[in-house]
Amino acid sequence: MANRINVKLILALKASGLSQNMIASTRHFSKSSVSTVVNIAKEKGISYDDIRDMNDDVLYHMFFPEKTTTEQIYQLPDYEWVHQELKKVGVTLKLLHREYRDKCKTEGTLAVGYSKFCDDYGTFVRTKDITNHLEHKPGHRCEVDQP
Repeated sequence: MANRINVKLILALKASGLSQNMIASTRHFSKSSVSTVVNIAKEKGISYDDIRDMNDDVLYHMFFPEKTTTEQIYQLPDYEWVHQELKKVGVTLKLLHREYRDKCKTEGTLAVGYSKFCDDYGTFVRTKDITNHLEHKPGHRCEVDQP
């Protein structure tokens, strides 16, 4: 799979005053990719200030709708919500997957399987650089990782 063009970065660098050639050479983008993004932004009247707070996936779809035409058949979970729920006592990924699956069933959409649910949550945690903080009284409990 080819790398996606970082639309937001290109527009941010262009807004800061860099030339297209400078952006391409310093960030190792192709000149045609930089030119395409800048031209689409001009055609649509989009500036960096307009897209600063937008999600990268939404932004990429806005600039290159033909490259993102794959139809999503599964209702993807909200991993931010999953992460918040996991902070509660007694809540597990298995339990959250069951709730997610039941919600999809009532809405008439397809749910992803448990292994993909867990894998995607792991990816979410790694990309957001999130960790779970374990709180306990010192000396109250000992936790050991087994090989």
